[in-house]
Amino acid sequence: MLQTLDLSSNPGLRGSLPELLGGLTSLKSFDISYSGISGSLPPLYAAMTALESFNAVGTEGLECSIPASWVLLNNLRTLNIALSGINGTLPDWTDLSYLRKVSLAVARAADKSAMRSAGVAEQPDQKATAAAAKRAARSMAAAAAGEVAGWSNLVVLRLVRNKLEGTVPASYSTLLNLTVLDLEENGRLTGPLPSLGKLRLLQELNLAGNSFTGFLPPTYNQLTQLKFLDVSYNNITGPLPGEYVSLKALQALSVAANDISGTVPAIWQAFGGITYNLRCLVLHSNPGLNKTFPGTIKNGLQVVSEPSDACVLTD
Repeated sequence: MLQTLDLSSNPGLRGSLPELLGGLTSLKSFDISYSGISGSLPPLYAAMTALESFNAVGTEGLECSIPASWVLLNNLRTLNIALSGINGTLPDWTDLSYLRKVSLAVARAADKSAMRSAGVAEQPDQKATAAAAKRAARSMAAAAAGEVAGWSNLVVLRLVRNKLEGTVPASYSTLLNLTVLDLEENGRLTGPLPSLGKLRLLQELNLAGNSFTGFLPPTYNQLTQLKFLDVSYNNITGPLPGEYVSLKALQALSVAANDISGTVPAIWQAFGGITYNLRCLVLHSNPGLNKTFPGTIKNGLQVVSEPSDACVLTD
């Protein structure tokens, strides 16, 4: 029985997806990425109950919402429709307990790209960034985006450059296996920064380019595996938390373009020690913040105080 169907990288393959493919009940992997396929995703594909991976990256002819019937795909682990024409709202997928990776965003070539927009760059010999999207996924409703409570195995959640609005639902704090949460550049996400201190496996947290307000949560100091934290280009106020000195795995931190005030905590001089990994600290465009780093800057740490500057991450 057919378990893999790969129609990817066929721009000359045009037309809509045949509904009769829904009869492939043993299919585990279905890939139509970078093809000329257009139209809607058939609701009847919900019959593909063995499906574990569906990829439609760069299939720009898809102009539809994700069928609500796909909630029946209980074995689905990877859903990747980045750089496609998907729009509408996300269905209530709280029963998809096996889902591990959701990407409804502009694809990235490497996880380290999360902070480029905030003054952090990679070495020139790193992988090139993904081509700019001609059409990112559109019109994601905030309420629908909150339906994550049952995604207990979710590891990567990227909802980048959509039109999400409102506050981040409390249910995000239950995604205990999450390693990447990327909500960059939705613009209209508001309210305080989400409470995520229980997500102890989190390695990348990107909340940049939104309208978050309030203070930086001191409880983020519990994210001891965090490597990248970007809260730049929001409306965050208050001081820099001294508690963040607990983040020994942190490689890059950007708080650029907010309303943070005060001074860099004296205890942060520990970030220059040999037991720490921080290489990029981006502080620019906070008028009320004294950006002088306490003590000697050492161990490869780069402090970015001006918008024209950048630091380089190396492996």
